[in-house]
Amino acid sequence: MVLGALASALLRGGDVDRGVYVARQFAAAVESKPNTMGRQRAQGIAAWLPDTECDLAGHLLAFAS
Repeated sequence: MVLGALASALLRGGDVDRGVYVARQFAAAVESKPNTMGRQRAQGIAAWLPDTECDLAGHLLAFAS
């Protein structure tokens, strides 16, 4: 969950490159150990991703549903 919080904070703070990097790590982590909090966090991260990361956003949204 720490990765999800960090990715969210970086993206909201405007550090898009690092936020995307951490979001990818978060996506890998939640796939290996899915839980409800991870699904909720995935939705929030997907909403903050830039348009250039539509594949990652789609992956996170698919996991969240």
